[in-house]
Amino acid sequence: MAGKEKKIPEHLFPSETELSEIVRRKTDCAFEKIRQEESGMRKMTEKSTNQAEQKKGKARGGRFRVPAAAIAGVCLLAACSISAAAALRYYWGRGMNGILQATDGQQRELVEQGIAKVYEMPSKQETQSGDGGNAEGAAAASAAVTCDGVTIAPETVIADEKVAYLSFRISGFHAEAWEVVSANLTDIYLADDPDGEESWVNMSSHIYTGITADEEGNLVYDDGTPVAYDEEGRTLNHYTDENGDMAYVISASIGSRGDSAASLLGRTLHVEFRDIDAVEFVKDAAGNRKPVIQSWARGRWAFDIQLPDVSAAEHIAVGQPVADTAFTVESIELSPISVHVHYEVNGVPETKQDENGIPTVIGLILQDGTRLPETAGTGGSGYLDSEKNRAQEIAGFDRAVEVDEVAGLILSVWNGGSEYRTVDVMLRK
Repeated sequence: MAGKEKKIPEHLFPSETELSEIVRRKTDCAFEKIRQEESGMRKMTEKSTNQAEQKKGKARGGRFRVPAAAIAGVCLLAACSISAAAALRYYWGRGMNGILQATDGQQRELVEQGIAKVYEMPSKQETQSGDGGNAEGAAAASAAVTCDGVTIAPETVIADEKVAYLSFRISGFHAEAWEVVSANLTDIYLADDPDGEESWVNMSSHIYTGITADEEGNLVYDDGTPVAYDEEGRTLNHYTDENGDMAYVISASIGSRGDSAASLLGRTLHVEFRDIDAVEFVKDAAGNRKPVIQSWARGRWAFDIQLPDVSAAEHIAVGQPVADTAFTVESIELSPISVHVHYEVNGVPETKQDENGIPTVIGLILQDGTRLPETAGTGGSGYLDSEKNRAQEIAGFDRAVEVDEVAGLILSVWNGGSEYRTVDVMLRK
C-alpha cells in the first residue's frame, strides 16, 4: 500500500528499533526478544516507564483508549470460533515464537491443555473462494478484519491467570527492510468492564522484526544468520514470512495492584489497531534525519478476544525471606508462562518516587542448577493495602517452562540508590 510521501513531526516515531534483552536459542534457530515502547495513549495517572524500568519490575501500562473514529467491524472471538482450529493446529506462529520460546512438544501440550489457542489461517485461494477451505480456516477467516486492503487476524493466544501473549498476522501491507513499521495499537482493555479501573492491563507490543541476539550477544535473524545493514548503516529487518505476511505481538498482564485474586481466565480482551505506517528516516539539506511516511493503510481493526479459561498455575508455599530486605516470599503461583509472587512486608521498604521497593523476579533456577537470569519481564508489582503489609509481583516469562523443573527464583532488589542486586529464593515444594 504505497501513498504520496507525507512529512511528519520527528518526535512521532523512534529513530531505531530498540532491542532490550538477549534470549537463548530455541532448538536450531533463535527467536526475537524485542521490547518497544507501549503503543497508544495511557489512561492512568502513573508515569510511563522505559525499558530499563520495566526490567526492574515496576507496575507498567494501563488501559489504552482513544475516541472511536473510522467505522469497521468488531470481531467477537468466542471459544467456539476457534475450537476447531485449536483441535487441529498445535504449533505457534512466527511472531509468538519471537516473544515466547517453546519446543514443539511444549507448544502441542499447551494447546491440548487449553492454555494456548491457535488460529489456522486459510490460504489466499481459500479466502478468495469465500469458503475458508475447512472448518478451522472458516473460523479464522471470520475473525479477520480488512481495511484499506490490509487484513489483520489473530494468530496465537496464550494466557494464564495473570499474563497473556497474543500474536496477530498482518497481510497486504508492504514495507522495505530499512523502514520503521508501526501498527498503531490504540486500545486494549478487558472488555467485560470497559469503563472501570479493573479493565486496565499492563502491556508492551511491537511489530516482529525477525531479529534476535545469539548466546554471544551478536545480532542475528531468526534463521541464525547475522544481521545485515545497507550502505547507510541502516538495519535490514526481516518483517515478513514466506507468504509476505508480518506479525504483531503483545505481552499483557493484569493490573498488579488491588485484588490479588483477579484473573484473566475466560475474560474478553478488546484489542484495537488504528492505521499502519512505514516510515523511512531521510536526511534533509542540513544533514538532519527526518521521518517520512512511505506507505500507509488507514482504518480501524478491532477484536474482542476471549482468553483461555484453563488454569495452568501450581500453588507453592515458600515462606522464605528475601535477604536484607523487609520482604518475605509467602507463596507463589507458578505456571508455564508466568509467576505470581505473594510478599509479606515486615518493616519499612525502601521506596523513592517511582520505585516501590518490591523485589522483582528476573529469572529462574532449575532443579539441575541451571540459571536462567534473563527470563522474566512482562508484568508489574504493587502493594495490596495502604499499610504496605502485603505486596505482590507478576512476571511473565520469555519461554515456556516445566513447572516441576523450577527450583528457585532470581530476584532483583533495589538498594535505595541507583544500584540493584540479585537474591536467590529457593522454593519449598
